[in-house]
Amino acid sequence: MKAQLVSIETYPNGIHLQSLLKQVNEMLLTARALVRENEAVNYKKAKKQHGFRLRRVPSGDYGAGFYYTVTYKDPDAPKEAPETGKWLSNRVSTGTDDEAEAVVFAIENRDSVVRKYKERKARRGEKNDGEAFYGMLREYYRQDSRYLQDDRANGKNDVVKTQRHKFDRFIETYLIPYLRENNVNTINDVTRSVYAGLKTHMLGVKGKAKGKPLAKKTINNGLMGFTRILEYHERHELIPRLPYGDGEACVSVSQEDRAKTRANQPNILPTDKLAGILQSDIFFSGDHGKGEFDPLPYMLGMLCLACGMRNSEIGRLRVCDIKRIKGVEDAILCRGVQEQDEGSQ
Repeated sequence: MKAQLVSIETYPNGIHLQSLLKQVNEMLLTARALVRENEAVNYKKAKKQHGFRLRRVPSGDYGAGFYYTVTYKDPDAPKEAPETGKWLSNRVSTGTDDEAEAVVFAIENRDSVVRKYKERKARRGEKNDGEAFYGMLREYYRQDSRYLQDDRANGKNDVVKTQRHKFDRFIETYLIPYLRENNVNTINDVTRSVYAGLKTHMLGVKGKAKGKPLAKKTINNGLMGFTRILEYHERHELIPRLPYGDGEACVSVSQEDRAKTRANQPNILPTDKLAGILQSDIFFSGDHGKGEFDPLPYMLGMLCLACGMRNSEIGRLRVCDIKRIKGVEDAILCRGVQEQDEGSQ
């Protein structure tokens, strides 16, 4: 119901009329509030009775800046199934930004949407042994794959070559065998229990080289590769939600674990050895330091020392990525600047 407030500008002398129009406006506002309240109550009843839920999806194609999608409950889901397992994995656009119209669409199309979903799932089950799913996992981190291109277009960081190889090894060595063993043949089969089981499974895996359990840092690095794949499918509404909550994507690392990791790391070089390295001839072109100062290797060494970045991260830096702060560049290049100044005097 749309209420149009009445203007009184055309009745300057109508004092009694002004009071009457004020009452009419108040009545219209009250009626509009009652209609909205009634629509909300009817939606809650319809949601419970027909088993669906609506979700707003941002879109500039609609006046409200969003449209509604609908997800239905699985009528065949067992009562003891977890809440996440009681809903169908697909979302259907209602084609409207009006909640009342979306409710009508959800009710009228429920049976046909559920039936078609079941038919598609049955056909996939007959011919799908998981190879298409596993093929997607293998392809995801190939150089310039369509998945990585989509990630880049959506603001995700690039994955460097060494990291892609690590993700590939995790997928081929640990992830796919685990999914096969648990009959996980599609991305929608990766439920919360499956993902939690993967974390538990990885904690019991022993590395082939040393025969010891994998470090939690190594496990979490592999899981991050898998979560990126899951986020891609959630972003494109190919799965209804991620199979883990906030802070549940990785295995927990205790303070004791961190202390062991630090203990196994090589000690930091003493100051005198660092000074000797930074005074090395490699920072100068020519033979034995007699050539001109070359700031690039010196800056790379100082970046490693000062900011804790990895070699691969520093290697991807561009000049435009570095913000010049007054005094900092002088501190980094002090040796070269001094020697250049001395030579010019």
